Amino acid sequence: MILASCAVAAPPKARAELDRRASALSPGVWRRFEWDELGATVAIDVGQGIVQVYPALALCAAGVELRFEWSREEAARTSGRGATALARLMLERQARDLAKAIASDTQLLLAASPYLHGDALTGALLHLAFRRACFQDADPPLAREAFEAAVDAGRERLYPALSELTASARSWFTEAREIRRWLDDPRARSHAPLAEESHAHLRRLLSADRIVAISMEWLRQLPRYIKAEERRWERLLARGSEPPGIFRELNEWTTRAKHLDSRVSAEMRWVPQLDELHAWIEEYRVSLYAQELKTLGPVSAARLSARAAEIDAWVTR
Repeated sequence: MILASCAVAAPPKARAELDRRASALSPGVWRRFEWDELGATVAIDVGQGIVQVYPALALCAAGVELRFEWSREEAARTSGRGATALARLMLERQARDLAKAIASDTQLLLAASPYLHGDALTGALLHLAFRRACFQDADPPLAREAFEAAVDAGRERLYPALSELTASARSWFTEAREIRRWLDDPRARSHAPLAEESHAHLRRLLSADRIVAISMEWLRQLPRYIKAEERRWERLLARGSEPPGIFRELNEWTTRAKHLDSRVSAEMRWVPQLDELHAWIEEYRVSLYAQELKTLGPVSAARLSARAAEIDAWVTR
């Protein structure tokens, strides 16, 4: 079976074959930028034809390695994390010093503790700091000369970048603490299912995977999403209830997004529409219970359904 067929019919076999091809082309782990340039595509001869795949820098247990992806978007996403990890390896001493600074920030550690602990918090903040300092929150250069220049220039920006991001993170966790205070209010006891939904929502928003994976454009919206949740509970407890349709819709969209996540993951793939759906679900939440905070654009249940249908069509292609 050729690679193109495996990508649809047998995801694990297809993924293993891509990994085998990448390892044959670039064996071992990268601790610096090994090639002159990471090309846009690589043509693989599979005997029955040529398959175009997309090279990327991928995070692995021992460091960073070459990986092939099926699409340009998947390669860019993989390289975003892998290139940042490679920058950390190339500036290993600075990474250790930044990690110590995070570990010594008792106020931050305590504020983050309901959501992120130890290595997870440190890893997320280091990733964001290196991404900002070396690559200005943009796609990394994938040519050796440009990559090394970006990492070298980022060396002096690391500490200011971490300071900015630590301040942002501290504000996220402080706002989340305010929501937990509302949820601990005796008046919230009669709204236990809604409270649990809010707790789960905060855990999703403030998970390390979410913070690292989403684009900076959407990460900048995080304070607004947390503020919207706080407004929700201020009003709910003041009024004594929430329109029943809100809770139902939130659960339905959470379940649907999780189902689509699982289906795409089973394909061992990723599509950008998935992250966009999660982001627009957050915008929809704002439109339901904190309209004064405004949304980034028009959003409705019908628009979300259309976005979800696109992903569903891709999975069942």
